[in-house]
Amino acid sequence: YSLEWFSKLFEQGIANSQPSDEIKQRLVNLNDYFTLSLYENICRSLFETHKLLFSLLLTVRIMAGEDKIDMNDWRFLVTGAPPLKKLDNPCPEWLKPN
Repeated sequence: YSLEWFSKLFEQGIANSQPSDEIKQRLVNLNDYFTLSLYENICRSLFETHKLLFSLLLTVRIMAGEDKIDMNDWRFLVTGAPPLKKLDNPCPEWLKPN
């Protein structure tokens, strides 16, 4: 995707979203319309198996922006728990410590 594509999508969002006289409501309308439009346009180019992952990542980013998700919990979900005990390096001449 290019900046030109993104800019056109953004301009279409401004033109096609529900108008409102209240600034806060207008921003909510723009954000909702643009998010849906972005999702639909990107999903057109994804394989079916990748759409669910994209939906998860988009949702997590939206929730993180609204402070509705604990980033420590998200990091734990993505990376897993730290090891419970430290294991000795089985081959120190090949595997250097970090």
